[in-house]
Amino acid sequence: MYAKNDSTNTEASIDLHNAGTININNTGSAGIYAPKTTVSKVGKINLKNSDASNGSSAVYVSEGGKVEDTSTAEINLGTANQNRVAYYVNGANSILRSGISDNIGKISGYGVGVYLEGSSKVGTAELDKDTPKLHFTNAGLGTTGNGIIGLFLSGDTKIESYTKGIVVGNTVQADPTIANDEKKYAIGIYADKQGTTGSHYKINTDVTTGKEGVGIFF
Repeated sequence: MYAKNDSTNTEASIDLHNAGTININNTGSAGIYAPKTTVSKVGKINLKNSDASNGSSAVYVSEGGKVEDTSTAEINLGTANQNRVAYYVNGANSILRSGISDNIGKISGYGVGVYLEGSSKVGTAELDKDTPKLHFTNAGLGTTGNGIIGLFLSGDTKIESYTKGIVVGNTVQADPTIANDEKKYAIGIYADKQGTTGSHYKINTDVTTGKEGVGIFF
C-alpha cells in the first residue's frame, strides 16, 4: 500500500487501512509506505522467509506520518535472518500510537521491531511518552521476542521521554543444519553512533532481555 499526499495537506488527509493480508516478496520493499499519511489499520503483513525480502519493512512512516493502532497489527518478519523491520519511523513528527491496547502488536520472526531514523534533512525522529509499549515478549499475544532487536537508533534520534520499557526474548543460536546460518541476537536497543563525549545520549527506560540477550549495544 502506498500513499502520496499533497504538500498542502495534513497527514490526516489520507488514511490507509489494511483489511487483508500483505505479502512482501522482494528486497527493499514496504508493505505499507506512508509519508505524511495516517495508517488507521496495519492488519496482517508477512515478509517472505528468505533472503528475497532482505532490507524490507512491514510499515514505513515518514514526513510526519502516523500509525494510529499498532495493537491490532500482525507482522511476521520470517526467520531467515534479521534483515527486516516491522516499523520504520523516519524523521520529525513521524509517530506510532497503540490504539485499542497499549502494545506494539503481534510481531513474530527475527529482525528489528522499530527502526528510528532522523537526520539534519528530515529532522529528529523521536519516541515520546505516548509511544506504545515496546514489549516484543508478550504472553497475551503469543510472542516470544526471540531474535528481535527491539529498537534500532540511526542518525538524529531522541527517546528520553519514552519510559514504558523495552522487552525482548532470547538470542537464537545458529542452526548447524543450515549452511552459513548465523545467530539471531536479542538486543533491547541498538544505538548506532548516538551521542557524543560532550553530549550524552539519554535513555530513561528499562530494558529487559532473555537468555544471551544484550540490553544496549553501542
